[in-house]
Amino acid sequence: MDSLESTSTWPTPNSATTEVQPSFALEARPKLEAEADAHVYSYHPSPPSCRPQQDHASISNRRTSLHTLPDASFNAPEAKSIHAIMRQHCRSRLYVHPLFWTAEHLKLLGCEFVSKKVPRNKRQKTLIPTELHVSDDATADVKNGWAVRAAKRLCQPCPLAARISAIGELLAGCNIVNLESPTLLSFCFDRRVVKVATDGIFGSEPATPSLAYINLDKVHSFRGKCLRRRFVGRRRENAPVARLIRKKLCHLKPEKEAEDPYIVAALIALAYQQYQQQQQPRNNASVSVTHDEAATVQSTVGTTITIPSGEKDKSISRPFEVRLLAVPGIAARELHLYAARIPPGFLNKFDRPSKFSPSEPISIVYYSLPLGNAEKLPKRLRRALRTPVE
Repeated sequence: MDSLESTSTWPTPNSATTEVQPSFALEARPKLEAEADAHVYSYHPSPPSCRPQQDHASISNRRTSLHTLPDASFNAPEAKSIHAIMRQHCRSRLYVHPLFWTAEHLKLLGCEFVSKKVPRNKRQKTLIPTELHVSDDATADVKNGWAVRAAKRLCQPCPLAARISAIGELLAGCNIVNLESPTLLSFCFDRRVVKVATDGIFGSEPATPSLAYINLDKVHSFRGKCLRRRFVGRRRENAPVARLIRKKLCHLKPEKEAEDPYIVAALIALAYQQYQQQQQPRNNASVSVTHDEAATVQSTVGTTITIPSGEKDKSISRPFEVRLLAVPGIAARELHLYAARIPPGFLNKFDRPSKFSPSEPISIVYYSLPLGNAEKLPKRLRRALRTPVE
């Protein structure tokens, strides 16, 4: 008991004015004072508040409104739609940025990579694509040396800016120019927009994007930075978090470097940009647009997107031909050219993910062009660009 009394937190009275009492002495208080203290701490219920009384009709209406819930089948997505696929695979992380797509995303969307060889000159006499017009006198530009010098720079390790300039000169020999537009493509999903970064947008016609260029090494580094920003933020990175980030990066790394799912997302965004440009003349020609004809929505980045209705989409049956040029890294040994035909029905899956939009599987054909021989690279690239997209 002495130890408990020595550790007491009660304040010690002043010895000059108060007489010190023993620690075990109890203070005798009158009975009336004790009853007064008990009266202070007793509970008294508060009087009922003067609230306005509600009539029986309003209460019954509120109860009926709470119990009349909408039918679950009314908001259920259609079978084989993107929302239905996401519900079916709810244990997988499917609702992510295209930068974090995996092979599972491509499988569920019906997309696959197909590697092919560049056909020879004998098969290229009449095969000319419709979207990308490659100049027939590209060999004259090769003889002048512009494309050859650009190919020599690509064969050697060089900075990213120099590599982008060399890619532009190499494509200029094929009559494909840099559009000097923003290198960010808009990827739309359920009336929301995210940006897909590229290193350049090119086309054979003015203001018609048909080819994009990306550096896969830059994509990998940007993916790692986004993961570190998500897990670490502004805090200092520790060993457990570093191991978790490495595990995530290993999970996102494709089996083949040339078959990165981010390439498919960039091709889809490029096709959607062609789709929007095709709709602009039709939207500008119509003076009055009703709610059934179009739905104008505000995206997350502050841009307004006009999504046509299903009746207008049926009139657009021609697929969009898109291409992408990718370099594996700074010291790359080959150049990859991707080509795909994306129908409007496939784009409608992302505009209306709760609705089923029938479309055939998408095959992304890519050609690997070796960088060892700079003299033959422009000709091989020209033949690959002239090959029709299947």
